[in-house]
Amino acid sequence: MNNFKLFKRQTVNELSTFYSFLIGFIIAIIIGSIILLIQDKNPIDTFSLMLRLSVGSVNSLSSSLNKAIPLILAGLGISIINSVKLWNIGAEGQIFLGAIAVNFIYINTQFNNPSFHILVLLLAGFVGGSVCILIPAITKVVFGVNEIITTLLTNYIVFGVTIFLINGPWKDPKSLNFPAAAYVGEEVFLPTVFGKLVLDF
Repeated sequence: MNNFKLFKRQTVNELSTFYSFLIGFIIAIIIGSIILLIQDKNPIDTFSLMLRLSVGSVNSLSSSLNKAIPLILAGLGISIINSVKLWNIGAEGQIFLGAIAVNFIYINTQFNNPSFHILVLLLAGFVGGSVCILIPAITKVVFGVNEIITTLLTNYIVFGVTIFLINGPWKDPKSLNFPAAAYVGEEVFLPTVFGKLVLDF
């Protein structure tokens, strides 16, 4: 019987990284196709439709980018932390708390200058996300608590606060009894670049 052993690579070049992503993509396509075939669906038609709806026009491409940009920024932030051998599993909670901070400031402040108001809201989002990671950072430095646990648990705390707010004090009366907060006003919307892509791109 052959004994297989896995060894960690000493160096990883760009070509091997590309091949890893390519193999992963191909495996995902194969698994997705198998699932679709089991459900009597045509994989080619399904993937073609997904492609058209996501990048098939200016509006669909810009909408996809609008949804992807917050996740990309969160990923970049996590990569900085990972570069110093620390782990942040709480990016989702940090995004949520940033959004909570933005909504809180929007509800409780008024500015005559929309540009200044947008700047204040951007800073509020930054502070909200920073506060969410501050607690795991303090417990790591002071008590030596594993940051994987604390960043993961802060997600659930922030989710609980979010659920309370959208079902309670921030619930939109026009939401037809769905748990949702009211949208911020158009005066603080970022301008669009092309299609529906906003300036934060």
